[in-house]
Amino acid sequence: MNTRDVANTIALPIALFSVIAPSATFLSPYFTTTTRWVGVTLLFGTVILNRDWLRNSWRSYGTIPIVAYLAWTLMTGFWSAVPQLTIMKGIAAVLSLTALYHGGIIWARSRPLFNAFDFILPVFLVVFVGSIAGLQDPDAYDSGRRQTMYRGLFSHQNTLGVMIAICITWPLWQAYTSRHSPIRTGFWLTFTLLLMYALVLTHARSAMLMAAITCLGAIQATGPRLRSQILSCIGAVLLCVAIISPSTLTDAVYKTIYKWDDNNVLSSRADPWRKSQIGAEAGGLTGLGFGVSLGYDTFAGGVTAIGYGREKGNSQLAIAEELGLIGLVLYAAIILSIGRTVLEVYRRARSREQRALAGLLGGTLAGLVAQSCLEGWWTSPGSVEFAFFWVIAGVMSGQRLTLTEATGTKTRSRHASGRLVPT
Repeated sequence: MNTRDVANTIALPIALFSVIAPSATFLSPYFTTTTRWVGVTLLFGTVILNRDWLRNSWRSYGTIPIVAYLAWTLMTGFWSAVPQLTIMKGIAAVLSLTALYHGGIIWARSRPLFNAFDFILPVFLVVFVGSIAGLQDPDAYDSGRRQTMYRGLFSHQNTLGVMIAICITWPLWQAYTSRHSPIRTGFWLTFTLLLMYALVLTHARSAMLMAAITCLGAIQATGPRLRSQILSCIGAVLLCVAIISPSTLTDAVYKTIYKWDDNNVLSSRADPWRKSQIGAEAGGLTGLGFGVSLGYDTFAGGVTAIGYGREKGNSQLAIAEELGLIGLVLYAAIILSIGRTVLEVYRRARSREQRALAGLLGGTLAGLVAQSCLEGWWTSPGSVEFAFFWVIAGVMSGQRLTLTEATGTKTRSRHASGRLVPT
């Protein structure tokens, strides 16, 4: 293994670790919101030095809308109410998105199928330790107005929730690839159930929604026989609970989904959405400037925007506020191009494992998009969700390129074997 291969192997896991580490209380003394950019910059350098990154880029469906979107984020600096913030966040978005998306492509292009998820292993270990180690720690629980929410060894319960929703992909994939060994399958499913238990304790509804969609994507791609078995087991468990203790399901829905609010399931999002809608209307065609919040015209400066602005609660409204209708159209084009990539990978899959991987990755992307309707992370290039969305989108694009090349080679070989040889 040469130096370039070593760099390609470690750069992506290091970048993702550096993004999530500041949120873990047992790592934050050593890793900060500033040091996370060291890992991302290292990955960016690895991508730029890879001789195939431009060729892979222009063969990817999402390249044109992504380049247009990034260019637009920088252009909004000309009329931004806080130009220093817009330029800083625009540069950060270019650096982060380029590094993570193309890092994912390079990773997928240089790994066999069964190692496609290995980039998440360091993050999985951190999240698993942070989820389980705090279960007996009273300081790992926050008491709200109506209920107690579990945040583990992380800064916030929503942060822990979304990390669990992302990281359950690792044990799910391991369980699927070990499905012919009951012991190994049970081992990995135990990890999955422990993480799901911690997720329920967080009461993070957006993360639960994301995890549900991720699991549905994985189940859909497993094949009719295994899919029916999984759905039958889930249905049987729910039916047993409903018969034996119907109040358990009622309390779970009322406590987790409604959060003890009889009037509105989304009452906690009402105020951020109202303010973001006003901001989106003010954004008009061109937006207020990337990173800008309506009514916040002062930025203290520095290498982080933490402490500036307000909670936006919805990525689409945040895009409309900051980048206007033009930015919203570019966002839609990006989502459509990624969706096209996912569908093509699923259609071209030549084995059950490839199809299952496409379902798991595609389900995770769909879950992140759904979760972004409840969280405004799309315009935050240093966020955990932003990092994993673009890495997984890159991995899917890399898978598509590999499958396309394999199909083309097979077709050319079949045509060549069918030619008549003159005598």
